[in-house]
Amino acid sequence: MTAMAERTQKLLYTVSVFEQDTVMTIHGDSNEVQRFVVSPEQLQNFFNVETKFQPEEGLVWMKKKGNTETYLHRFPKSGKPTEVMVKRGERVKKYKLKLPNLLVITKVCGDGHDRRITGINMWCYADGKLTGNTMLYEVPLPNISGNSMCLGNVSVKVQGSVRDAVWSAIFDSYFNNHHNVVGRKPVAFDKYMAQTKGIVKMRGLRRLCRANKVLEGRLH
Repeated sequence: MTAMAERTQKLLYTVSVFEQDTVMTIHGDSNEVQRFVVSPEQLQNFFNVETKFQPEEGLVWMKKKGNTETYLHRFPKSGKPTEVMVKRGERVKKYKLKLPNLLVITKVCGDGHDRRITGINMWCYADGKLTGNTMLYEVPLPNISGNSMCLGNVSVKVQGSVRDAVWSAIFDSYFNNHHNVVGRKPVAFDKYMAQTKGIVKMRGLRRLCRANKVLEGRLH
C-alpha cells in the first residue's frame, strides 16, 4: 500500500498486542473509539471472511482470566418504561420505570455450555457523550447498594449474548426488600416511585464516582 493510499482511507480497526492481552480498537465517527480484549480465536475469526467477528451491541470491553470473563456494557436510556418486579412477602408488586443510561460490569464464570452470571455492578449517568469525566450515580432500584447489585439465589445461565443475559438477570427476576432505600436523600422505593412518577432524574440520585476508572477496567 502506498503512503498516499494510507492517507486517503478511513481507519476502521487497529490491533494492539500486549504481554497478556490483545486489544482491538474500533475507530468510529467523530474520533470516537471502542476498545475490547479479544481472544486468539476471535481475532482469527475477524480475518475470516465467512465468520466476521463483531462485538456485542453496547460492549465497551471484555477481559478474561481463567474461566472468568468480565464485561462492561452500555445500555441507553429507555424510551418506554421498563417493568420492575418487587417481592413483598408472598406478593409481587409491579412498577413501570423509565430508566436512564446504564453502565454495567458483569462477571461470567464457567466454560462451554455452562456459563453463568456471578456478579453485577452498575451505575447510571445523564445524557451526553460518555467520557472518563462523566459522573456516575447509584441506580435507584431495590437490591442495589452503591454500585453492587445483590443477585441472591438467582442463577442466570448465559445462552446467546451476554448482553441479553445481563438484562434478564436484572429485570426478569424479583427484587426484594433487603435494601429498599434509594436516592440521594434515602427514601423507600415505593415513595421514590410516587415522587418521581417513575422517571429517574440525576439530581435526586447519590453520586458515586467519575467514569474513568470504570471505562478503563480499574474499578468494580
